[in-house]
Amino acid sequence: MRSIPVDMTRVPVVIAMGPAEPVTDQDGVQRKNQDKQLLFSVPVAVTVDDGNASVIRVRVAGEVPPVTAGMAVRLVDLVAAPWEIGGRHGLSYRARAVVPGGGAVGPSGPARSGPTGPAGAGPGSPGRSS
Repeated sequence: MRSIPVDMTRVPVVIAMGPAEPVTDQDGVQRKNQDKQLLFSVPVAVTVDDGNASVIRVRVAGEVPPVTAGMAVRLVDLVAAPWEIGGRHGLSYRARAVVPGGGAVGPSGPARSGPTGPAGAGPGSPGRSS
């Protein structure tokens, strides 16, 4: 699957909308990535061009991200991946880490404020597919 790096330097505000939740399969067992690290999903609000916000779910692997609702967070190396299942499609998001603090961190360092990039939801987000 193709992954698209997200330019977080264009997203001025990122706020956690709740704590990290385990990503589970249909039997309630927590899923792991290819490296056998546990997967977590963090709902975050990102600002958009018109000043409104969209909530996306960002998956991370490893330790539980130490974030709570209303906390400004940084998304480290965020990527989007298009998906399609049964005629539905959308974007899923994953990051190397979701950490407390404003702005974003990518390969080039901390983010600068400015207009936003794309937002959407992944296959684990009910009611968010098109």
